[in-house]
Amino acid sequence: MAASSSSKECGDPWFEAEWARLRSSFGEIVPATSSSSSSVSREELYRSVEDLCVEGFASDLYDRVAKTLYASAEEKTKALDVTAGETLLAEVAWAWRRHRRETEAVAAICLYLDRSYALKRAVGLREAGDLAFRRALLGEAGLEAALVAKARDVARGKGPPGNTEEAAAKECCDMLSQLDLYAEILEPLILRDARDAYAAEGRRLSFQVSAATTTDLASEAAAYSSLVSSTLAEADARVDGVLPERTRPFLRAAVEDHLVAPHAARAFARCFEALVDAKRDDVLGDLYAFLRRVAATDVAKKAVKDLAVARAAATLNEGKPGGAVGDLLHLYKRLPSLC
Repeated sequence: MAASSSSKECGDPWFEAEWARLRSSFGEIVPATSSSSSSVSREELYRSVEDLCVEGFASDLYDRVAKTLYASAEEKTKALDVTAGETLLAEVAWAWRRHRRETEAVAAICLYLDRSYALKRAVGLREAGDLAFRRALLGEAGLEAALVAKARDVARGKGPPGNTEEAAAKECCDMLSQLDLYAEILEPLILRDARDAYAAEGRRLSFQVSAATTTDLASEAAAYSSLVSSTLAEADARVDGVLPERTRPFLRAAVEDHLVAPHAARAFARCFEALVDAKRDDVLGDLYAFLRRVAATDVAKKAVKDLAVARAAATLNEGKPGGAVGDLLHLYKRLPSLC
């Protein structure tokens, strides 16, 4: 871990000597390889921190540690190549993991400082480490934009197949959540992309249903039902694989707002007769479930009654038996059981 070169000058020789020993040890307690070991025992470091706090240097020590954590974070973010392309997410995730390990190690050594001083300031050393990385990430030219763009691409399903990039994207999304940045700089863009894609697909399928001939209506309704179901499943998969859990209800709401609410009622009304004649209870059940999602089940009731009246009229005019009309009159009550 890099030491801060801009530490405040306390002026007390004993404090400066103890701080110099601590600062040197911070680099050793986070070894580059597992075979490295600190030249100073942990017990001596704990005691040094406690002594400094007891002697009234807690504030100075906290400032020095916080600056050291920031210098370490800044060193890591400056080393990142914003033009790295496919490897950027993995590099950011690695830098974040390393910074977290270092912060944990320093916080463990400075446990007495955390308990006796830092927590009273409402910012413990672990949170100070997070704030340091956040500041360094935002302060590095081009890094925020490159990180957001790459994570956004992965969330949209762009990029080469495989789980390596998705795993790195998930780590970066979790990191942004930890740093209170995800909801500010990434989630709004992901939701906007989703809403645009869902709206475009909804318009396309709605046009196909509207333009379909009578013989094609059942298959078009089935295609619409399949699209909504698969899109909901895909939204859940994106959260399971990449995005934070907080995004799940927003993605599902986007599906309802842009795929279900504008089109489900029209699709049900337009395709109902064809689905009844084709005995596609499975698709009828799916469409009715979509109507329930958007509180539009009255559409189904009206479609059933309208078709029953039309079939009854045809029966009377043509002198055909009316058994099918009776089945229709009971269909509305059966619809929930088909979902």
